[in-house]
Amino acid sequence: MQKQYGIERAFLGPRTVEPSEKPAPKFPSSRYFQIHFEALTEQLQQTQNSLALLQRQMQEMESRLLNQGLNQDSV
Repeated sequence: MQKQYGIERAFLGPRTVEPSEKPAPKFPSSRYFQIHFEALTEQLQQTQNSLALLQRQMQEMESRLLNQGLNQDSV
């Protein structure tokens, strides 16, 4: 079994890189980061808008509950 691997390895020889092949970049391009930063910024804006809407709805609900409580006390 070991000899067969040695023969195959010798037959294949060392791997050489062709001039047309470019090595993979070590770090992603700046465009990659820009796209993800834009997506994160958009997601953050949507989250902030949702939070503001929820806060307004909570204030309205608290106001209605407070008004109902005052109306029931006067009856």
